[in-house]
Amino acid sequence: AKRPVTLVLSNESPLVVDGHHHDQGTWVSAEEEHFVRGFEALESAWRITPGAVLVDLDGRDVLAPDYVLRHADGREVLLEMVHAWRRQGFMKRAELLRAAGPKNLIVLWAERGGHDAEGKAAQDDELGLPGLLRFKGVISPRKVLALAEQLAELPARPARPAARAAAQVVAPTPTKA
Repeated sequence: AKRPVTLVLSNESPLVVDGHHHDQGTWVSAEEEHFVRGFEALESAWRITPGAVLVDLDGRDVLAPDYVLRHADGREVLLEMVHAWRRQGFMKRAELLRAAGPKNLIVLWAERGGHDAEGKAAQDDELGLPGLLRFKGVISPRKVLALAEQLAELPARPARPAARAAAQVVAPTPTKA
């Protein structure tokens, strides 16, 4: 006889990985590891932690930053790393971030990739993101720290929950008129 079955999983469940696949939720690139170690080695009041926030982009999308930089005085800066990208998709994302994204956001943008069908790459000035920082292989912790100091001075808007967010939600900062 067929009867309903309930499957329950928890962190105590005896599951094992087959050894042929890496854990996609925790994989970190070598350049990212190098950056985090370098940032932590700086003598600074800033600390870096993996991003565990979702930012509501005005109900049109959400941003899940890779890291959060927190200063000892309570200021925060979100850090998004864009390793592989295509020009058209990144241009749309940049437009959304300009319109509804947080002003305390640093976007680390890999120089490789990003060309359209005609071979044209996106340029920094056409993206219009104040927290944009290009990198080529090595991400400079000092440049990120300097940019964090600039962006952290902007006031934050009170948080409002994202519709489907299960993690902590941070609302974007308003633009000045």
